[in-house]
Amino acid sequence: MERFLYTILVFLGLTAGLLHAGESVAQEPTNLEKGKTALAQGDLSSARKFLELAYKEAPQDTAVISALTDTYLRGQDARRAEQVLTDAVKRTPTMSELYVYLGVAQNMRGNFKTAYETLQKANELLGAEHPLRSTLYLNLGIATQGLIAQQTREMDGPSALSWYDKAVELNPRNATAHSYRGSALYRAGNYEDAVLAYSKALEIDDSNAIIIYNRGMAYLREGNRAKACLDFHAACKRRNMNACKQITIECTHDQLGAKQQPEQ
Repeated sequence: MERFLYTILVFLGLTAGLLHAGESVAQEPTNLEKGKTALAQGDLSSARKFLELAYKEAPQDTAVISALTDTYLRGQDARRAEQVLTDAVKRTPTMSELYVYLGVAQNMRGNFKTAYETLQKANELLGAEHPLRSTLYLNLGIATQGLIAQQTREMDGPSALSWYDKAVELNPRNATAHSYRGSALYRAGNYEDAVLAYSKALEIDDSNAIIIYNRGMAYLREGNRAKACLDFHAACKRRNMNACKQITIECTHDQLGAKQQPEQ
């Protein structure tokens, strides 16, 4: 089973020397503003450039820290994100949001024990109605699953399932939470509910090849080869190589025909 994570419009202003006397000069956007604009437009390279400059100017500014670490995490640079967030937590040890983001970065780096401890600290500090609670629960599930895998070399779905249940309860539109919930159910051998969880995720993100492939695997384990092959073909078209391999193994004409023959 697989796991699962633009262009900035630059304002070109005239220099003061080219302006007529008495004209007002538009204020130049700050590096933070430029970075947040680039981030909103998906230009991670420009966002990173501006926000790193902003961080040098104001390393204690929580708005800068938040935007910069968001940029690092979206760009899969969890190491840099962890460095910035570790320093920020030392300076502001009561800011609950920092612990959530730090736990996410540690999960991404595979440091599940440290992530679990960090996220439990966030769980203590974060308000009951805080919008990051769904993200917190999702990552507690990931950390739990990963920690058990490191200790036993097996992925334990049931122990993480309660965290994923909480995540989707708080945010039913979180496709990632539904997907991880499906994976936990799959590993528990509950293939029927795994299919339902993956289907929920695909209602939100219908083009995600990993989720399509994972649902196909759940269908296959459930004994529904025809639906499994439909998902494998759909995921393969989206360049999921594992799905393409499953087509050659499970979805040839002879295999499907043999499956459809009544038992004697």
